[in-house]
Amino acid sequence: MTEAHKEWMDIAFGDDNVDQRDLLFQCIARLERTARKAEEACSYACVIGAVAQMNRMLSLGADTRGFRGHRAHPSRN
Repeated sequence: MTEAHKEWMDIAFGDDNVDQRDLLFQCIARLERTARKAEEACSYACVIGAVAQMNRMLSLGADTRGFRGHRAHPSRN
């Protein structure tokens, strides 16, 4: 299985004909569906995992230093 995954990754990320943004958003959409179905099934650990992975993929996590609008050290007035 590992060899098949490596081959898929080489094709998906090494091919100029594959739109990387489209591939990313297909993965995000799948994670959103997974989180929704997991919540309906009361499988909250899966919901947390899917949301955490989406945050990592989109670089929107609260701990991400480059997040616009998020101050690492808020000023105290």
